[in-house]
Amino acid sequence: MEGRSTGILRRVFRNPFIGGLLAAALVLMLVLFFSQWYLITELLDLTLDLVEKELIRQAPEGVEASEISSTFENLREALMKMPMSYIAGKISLRKVNAAANYAKSANKDGEWTSEEVNTMLIMMNAAVGFKRGEI
Repeated sequence: MEGRSTGILRRVFRNPFIGGLLAAALVLMLVLFFSQWYLITELLDLTLDLVEKELIRQAPEGVEASEISSTFENLREALMKMPMSYIAGKISLRKVNAAANYAKSANKDGEWTSEEVNTMLIMMNAAVGFKRGEI
């Protein structure tokens, strides 16, 4: 049985047309993979920029803009190391989901309190493996 499958592979790769077609398909798939990865990271980076600016704009008294910025820098750093940061366990999608759900419920009324923002920053830092105050 094994000899039969290797015979088919030899016939396929001896044919220059099929071999070239497979090589071109592989190159195309790699180009699409890297372009998609680039677009996804750029989209997420743009989203982080917009959310950071809006959160700084809406931040109540008692929340430092520098703390918000440092939290979003931690998020960007983890994002740029994807997918290895997820595979290594540095990013917890469960914690990211919990932080997003908390942000939705905390901002239902459209007003942030300093306690809500600080709690959300702690949750966001924990989701990407940073402790508060760590740079």
